[in-house]
Amino acid sequence: MTIMTTRNLKLYVSRIPIISKIIDFLLLIVALIALSFTAIFIKFSVSEISANATVFYRLWIATIIFSGIVFNNLKLKFLALSE
Repeated sequence: MTIMTTRNLKLYVSRIPIISKIIDFLLLIVALIALSFTAIFIKFSVSEISANATVFYRLWIATIIFSGIVFNNLKLKFLALSE
């Protein structure tokens, strides 16, 4: 992390490695594929439970996963700022 100072302001400029960019791109591709199969999975699940229940479970699982990712990123930023 590089620190630049400008009139008593410290700007933290992080250098993101290329591997991190590649991982982000691959995760984007996986997310797009998962979204494209959503309609097919809902059609399969309607035979077991209602469409509303399927949507509820999808959003509930996504909330748990994304909240874990957000809290992990916040923790990493807090640790980086405290150093």
